[in-house]
Amino acid sequence: GANRVYTSWEGGANFNTSPTVKATFKEYISLMVNHVNQYTNVPNRINPTILAWETGNEMRTAPCEWTREISAYIKSIDPNHLVLDGNDFFKDSPVNCSDLNYLDIATVDIFQTHHYGGNYGNISPHVGLAASHNKAFIEGEHGLVDSSSIAAIQGLYSLAETNTNFAGTLFWQLFGHADHHGYLQAGSASWNGHYPGDNADMKTKMTLARNHAYKMRGLTAPAPSSPGAPFLHTISGSQVFWRGAVGAAGYSIERSQNNSTWSIIGEVASDNQLPFTANSAPSGQSFYRVRGKNVNGLFGPYSNIQSTTR
Repeated sequence: GANRVYTSWEGGANFNTSPTVKATFKEYISLMVNHVNQYTNVPNRINPTILAWETGNEMRTAPCEWTREISAYIKSIDPNHLVLDGNDFFKDSPVNCSDLNYLDIATVDIFQTHHYGGNYGNISPHVGLAASHNKAFIEGEHGLVDSSSIAAIQGLYSLAETNTNFAGTLFWQLFGHADHHGYLQAGSASWNGHYPGDNADMKTKMTLARNHAYKMRGLTAPAPSSPGAPFLHTISGSQVFWRGAVGAAGYSIERSQNNSTWSIIGEVASDNQLPFTANSAPSGQSFYRVRGKNVNGLFGPYSNIQSTTR
């Protein structure tokens, strides 16, 4: 939980300085680092799919001494992974640090900044500053489906792709399909990133992010593959519910009276338009199936078939 959870357990003690609070936080870190994946039986401390441990999210009030102590503790129980400083405002002098010795903390490997609204113009000096202290730099969060303009995102990605000291970018944030229908949603619409996109603006930005991910690996993005098969859950009255397929930019809904001859009864352009409301079905048994198409119009396989009787 947030640092206020830890401080509430200790009557409002200071998160950054209280020995008791810091000891409790270290217990939490130890649980995370030593957790064993129930499916692979691999402890997190030796899990090669983990890039780094972050000291916290936007730890803007953390003094240098706290960062030095917590990062050293992480390294002491897991020397196999990198440590990412959670203070995204290290660029500002840095915050709570009297000099740039902050950037020389031996147990911190990566520094970062966070930006939203397309305000990426001041990142380049911080990339160089981190590099001058032999540290990696990432844009730990940036807006993608917020008010950031397409031009601003292109500028950020171009900087990362051409500056060898810029290790990567992470946009906030991407949501997958909900189990029953539609997408999972954040509390704010400006955070609801869905691939390949709910509208023209989001589709353009998601394509930029996809191309950027390939370019950062020295590759050219291939054409999008066809989506997988949706999972058709239920037919409830005239409403059709299905779990979407990754990469689907739209769906075609079909109905049959004999499970052999099919007719298209409608299309939807986004999982956010679910459930689909069908026109009145004829009397008797009706069968339904759905398939998705990618941004280039390439269809994937059909879903399972569900039937209902009217």
